[in-house]
Amino acid sequence: MSIQLDQKLIDRAKTREHGKLSQAERVAANLFWRYRTKEGAAVPISVIAKVFGVSKNTLYYRCLKGYAKSYPKTHVNTAVETNEMIDKLGFQQAWNTYVTEDQAKAIDAAMRAYVRAKRR
Repeated sequence: MSIQLDQKLIDRAKTREHGKLSQAERVAANLFWRYRTKEGAAVPISVIAKVFGVSKNTLYYRCLKGYAKSYPKTHVNTAVETNEMIDKLGFQQAWNTYVTEDQAKAIDAAMRAYVRAKRR
């Protein structure tokens, strides 16, 4: 059998609970959400959710605001910690520390797909 599946990807999917983000991923998602162009445009939440593999509600509750429609209130609110960390470091320092090149490329690719879909 010459065709092989990506074993590391299978292991990651098995061990990672749905909706769970590491601290670094929470900070990076928040930074993409805060990112604004000179005209004030932002990365859509749906694009960030797609890249990080979580729902929009998970992003709002875990990374951005600390609350979300229909999201269970039993989880620890990590959005407050995430926002405090970014405010303390400053946007640029946090960006340089937590955003990876792969994440930025994935956001750009997802944005291209998002714009193409909107044009249809």
